[in-house]
Amino acid sequence: MFCTGPSSVNFLGEFEDLLDEAVALPGRLLLCGDFNSPSASTTGQLDPQLSDIIVGMDMIQHVNCPTHNRGGLLDLIITPARPVVVGAVTVSDLGISDHYMVSTRLAVAAPRPPCTTTERRRFANFDVDVFKRKLCAASVFTQPKDQTNDFAVQIRDDVVGILDTMAPLKRATRRFGKRTNGWLNHDAILTRRDRRRLERRYRHTRSDADRVAYRVACRSTNKIISNSRRDFVGSKLAEAGTDCRARWRITNDLLHRSRATPIDPGTDTNRAESFCQFFSNKIHNIATVVSQQLSSCQAARRCVVWRRLVRRHFSNGSTLSRSTRFSA
Repeated sequence: MFCTGPSSVNFLGEFEDLLDEAVALPGRLLLCGDFNSPSASTTGQLDPQLSDIIVGMDMIQHVNCPTHNRGGLLDLIITPARPVVVGAVTVSDLGISDHYMVSTRLAVAAPRPPCTTTERRRFANFDVDVFKRKLCAASVFTQPKDQTNDFAVQIRDDVVGILDTMAPLKRATRRFGKRTNGWLNHDAILTRRDRRRLERRYRHTRSDADRVAYRVACRSTNKIISNSRRDFVGSKLAEAGTDCRARWRITNDLLHRSRATPIDPGTDTNRAESFCQFFSNKIHNIATVVSQQLSSCQAARRCVVWRRLVRRHFSNGSTLSRSTRFSA
């Protein structure tokens, strides 16, 4: 999608549809590039119709000066109004293009990938014959225990002790990989492995030939992976058929809506205290309202009793005595 001149109706409609779809996606949205939509009347300003669309979608355009050597504002950076992730924008003329370089800093922290730490033994060079000889010389053979539980503990201690000597535990920390859910076919796995091999070679040699080979492998691997994912999703949709629930499940998986949001364990105490304070205030408010209603009901009841007493005495043609007024 590209505007070849002053903002046309087709471009504005397509851009508005794109924003409607983009804002519904998970994550933080940032649009940048050459929009080629300057103001036809004011130099260094954006087309008013495009600006109205951006404001109407509750978004901000951060570039406020010309980005072209003819004075047009063509290159834009657009983000949602909240939260603010774009810092100060700088426009520089590098002299190598008719467009200026637009640079900024993003207030976005790089997420640390989740890692897991495991302990395992390396059995690549493990000598089974030596292990057998050491096990036969251990106390489990020479001085076995009489009780069953003691003998089991003795076996465990002797075997673990020998393994600690021949194949000690090694701690390894590795990152969790991306979820593939089986959408990588055999060709995609092989090409990705080959790309990783070429990357290691290039990082080791730093030669231009290895860099070119690595970049060629990157382009071909990305294409094969995209085709593999497309074929996988297409087959899943074909299997779902007219089942709306299955289709909705596939859509949620594509949009990553099923992933649980991580919760900071440090906020558990504050959350518990806020819940406790909320319910405490709620119970206090209920008790106050009930007390006020009971007080008003008692006053109304005393008033009703007094009226009945007055009506009864006056209906009989008698007057209230001092004692009757005080007793009431």
